[in-house]
Amino acid sequence: MTPNPPSKSSAQNKLSLLQEITSTMVLTEDVSTIANLMIDLASTHTLAEKGSFMLLNAREEFYIIASRGLDLELARTYRSSLTQGIVGKVARLKQPVLVEDIALDDRFKDTHRDRYQTSSFISCPIIARDQLLGVININDRKDGHPFSEDDFSLIKILANQAATSIRNAQLASQINSQAQELEELNHKLINSDLAKADFLIQISHGLRSPLNSMKGALYCLKQADTLPHGDFNDFLNILDIETRNMVDLVEDQLEHLRLEGERILIKPSIIALR
Repeated sequence: MTPNPPSKSSAQNKLSLLQEITSTMVLTEDVSTIANLMIDLASTHTLAEKGSFMLLNAREEFYIIASRGLDLELARTYRSSLTQGIVGKVARLKQPVLVEDIALDDRFKDTHRDRYQTSSFISCPIIARDQLLGVININDRKDGHPFSEDDFSLIKILANQAATSIRNAQLASQINSQAQELEELNHKLINSDLAKADFLIQISHGLRSPLNSMKGALYCLKQADTLPHGDFNDFLNILDIETRNMVDLVEDQLEHLRLEGERILIKPSIIALR
């Protein structure tokens, strides 16, 4: 049997939804803003009283990043694992579900839903490149009727767009983070170059004075035949003192460079003793 073509109103709804998504998604790369925009569009186009946009965290727990019609404290503290409830089952299957009456649906009829007025809901996973990012849920249609196939189709469109938008936002965040790291590295390299230049200036100034003294002493020693014995010893003492000063200066600077090199190579990190 050939399926009925979509009605004009259904096609118009989908077109309107896509236009709204296109016009709003280009304005932001913030995941929270994207989630709130998506749940607003879902509630508006399906007449849902309640809705939630859940994301999966690093501990593989779902948390609510945006919601409509839910208790604020519940939305703030909600956590659910991949093995719990309707959301967990939808996430594991990675398949969107439309339930017209939960009491008649073998998949979920044993699930308690005390917070909802009607027995119909839609739950749709958000998947990007086979990676589960979260789940969109809508509940309690305002007119009391079950959610329809058209509603289901609209939510699937939203979930697909949400997956793309969130994935792009995450990539943008990674790029920004890497750009910041490169900027910090660039500053360190610039500072390193400045430090090297300052080091050379200090060495130059530090060596100029003893070298001038040594040069003068050597010049006078060349006239040793005409120098009194006392003056000859004085110039030798000058050479000895200034040589020691130069050695101390060079050793101090080399030690400073060694310690600076070790500081750069050593990267402090937190280690779990357990």
